[in-house]
Amino acid sequence: MNPLIHKPPGVPVDGQMVPHGAEAIDQYVHAGGNLLPLWLTRFASEHTRRAYRTDLEQFYGTDYVALDSVRRTTHLHVDAHLELLQREGRPLTSVKRRLTALRSFFRWCVAKKYLAEDPSDPNLIRKLPAIRPEDRTVIFLSRTEARRLIDAAGAHPVTGARDRALIVALVFLALRRSEAAAMDTEHFHAVGGYTVLELPHTKGGRFGEVKVPSIVLREIQAYDDLSGPSRPLWRSFSNRNRGERLTPNMIYRIVRRLSQEAGLAHRIGAHALRHTACTLAIEGGAAVQQVQQHARHRSINTTIQYVHARDRLENNAVDYIKV
Repeated sequence: MNPLIHKPPGVPVDGQMVPHGAEAIDQYVHAGGNLLPLWLTRFASEHTRRAYRTDLEQFYGTDYVALDSVRRTTHLHVDAHLELLQREGRPLTSVKRRLTALRSFFRWCVAKKYLAEDPSDPNLIRKLPAIRPEDRTVIFLSRTEARRLIDAAGAHPVTGARDRALIVALVFLALRRSEAAAMDTEHFHAVGGYTVLELPHTKGGRFGEVKVPSIVLREIQAYDDLSGPSRPLWRSFSNRNRGERLTPNMIYRIVRRLSQEAGLAHRIGAHALRHTACTLAIEGGAAVQQVQQHARHRSINTTIQYVHARDRLENNAVDYIKV
């Protein structure tokens, strides 16, 4: 077996060694090396790499995708995969996300000349229905539910101050969990009499910043002194990895656990708190453009979905039914 397959020269990506340099990569690929970690190096976001890795592994049924397997893939395989996902009742948003991952991978293979044509080409595969922003299901908390979650977070004798500050930051700053996990104490700055948080790890790798209200600062300062040397803001209290940075998955699990302890109807994840921030801002009178800027949405259509989601509940046909 070619030694490049087992010990390729290069750097680790998501736990796998990938070759570095055009000649080494070419040898690795044509010797039957795994294309998956090579392709994933294109993405800076850990969340994107994790999601896309899962999508490709489910399509091929393995975490080792060699060139021979890719070259045997046709549009019929892609069609069959989409049909299976739809038969399983997967949401259309989920099906389209998986198609996006496949399309990104195959287009990369074509660009690298590993494939002659893209088996996920829109002209070859089935057409999926369009998703309108107003059709998306958006889970968000009411003000009362958000307060219950904050109170539940603060009830823990050991992690209470951290968890309460974390929940408040997620709700008020509309943070993605990857953005929250990347926060360091040095990312807070005074600008023109206001405090802003730098977000060097936003979606798509773009730099961003967000205004920090006094309630968030108070909760963070009750948990951690922001002065002194730079360090991760959200740190583990576990004996196994005490003091280490919380990962996005850890933050997800914290919110998930607290939502159950707060007795909420849904066991929510961290992203539902981002939805909550956008919805509560709109309910409070913020303009859609203000919410778009605060939440760092690339398209205003993403922001408008929160208006539609609230309108559907406030003025619904069921309210007119009398028995």
